[in-house]
Amino acid sequence: MDDAAAPVHTGIGTIIPIEPIIKVERLHALGIIVADLEKSMREFSRFFGLEAWKVRSFKTGRNLKITGADGASQQAEILLATASTNGVVFELYQPVSGDTVYSRFLEKGDRTHDMTVAVLSQAEFETVRQRMAKEGVPILQSVSLGDQVHARTAGRIIRLVATATADPDGVLRAAVLPTALPLDSALGRTAGVRNRIEVDANPVGRVGFDGPGAGGPATSSAVLGDLIAVGRAAGSTWGPRREARAPSGDAVSRPETGLMITASGIRYPIDD
Repeated sequence: MDDAAAPVHTGIGTIIPIEPIIKVERLHALGIIVADLEKSMREFSRFFGLEAWKVRSFKTGRNLKITGADGASQQAEILLATASTNGVVFELYQPVSGDTVYSRFLEKGDRTHDMTVAVLSQAEFETVRQRMAKEGVPILQSVSLGDQVHARTAGRIIRLVATATADPDGVLRAAVLPTALPLDSALGRTAGVRNRIEVDANPVGRVGFDGPGAGGPATSSAVLGDLIAVGRAAGSTWGPRREARAPSGDAVSRPETGLMITASGIRYPIDD
C-alpha cells in the first residue's frame, strides 16, 4: 500500500482512503438537515472553527412558499443557520413544523441534503454526473416541469438570473441561480433569445435594458467582437477570468432573499 492510500487511525476506528466519487477544485457550500440546530452549530463550530453563525426563521408567507411532502402548499417553518470559513458556506436546516420534504428527509437522522462544488471542466462535470447517477444522487442541471408548475401556482416563473448587490456595510454579494420571479414582471416576461439587465439605483429607482442575446445578428456581433480583439492582439473577449472574490480574498457569498421551496426540496430564491 503506497503512502497515498495509507490507513488513517482515529478515535472511532481505522479509515482506509478510497478513490473519491467526486474530485473537486473546491467545495463552495454544504447543506445539512439536522434535528437539533443549536447542538449542530456547536459541533460544527468545534470541528471547523466556525464562529459567526447567522440564524433565520423561514415561515410560509409572501416571501416563502413551502410545498408539503404530499405536493400541496402548506403552513410550515424551517430554521436556517449559516456560517462560512475559507470560502465554504455551511448551511444547517432544522424543520420546525409542517410535513415537508425536509421533515421526511430527517426521518433517517441528520443527513446531507445538498452541496455546491466547483469542477475543472465540462468533461469532468460529465464524469461527476455519471458517477453520482450510479450512487443515486441527482445533480440539478435544469428546472423541472413540476417546479415550474409550483411556481406558476404561486404567481411566479423560474428564470436563470445573475444578481449582484452591495450590503449597507459595503459587502459584495453575487450569484447566478434559478430564481422565482413574478409572472408579470419585466424579467419574468423575458423569454426566447432576449436578455434583460436591471439596475436599482438611488435616486432614479429601477432602470432596465433588454435585447437579443442569441440569434443571427447577436451571435455574429459577438463573433466579430472576438475577431477584432484577436486582430488587435488583445486576446479573446472571453479570455481567462479570475474567480469573483471580495476585497478580503474570500469567495463572494450569494445575496440573502426570500425562498420558494418546492415538493422536490429545491430552494429557489425569490426576487421581486
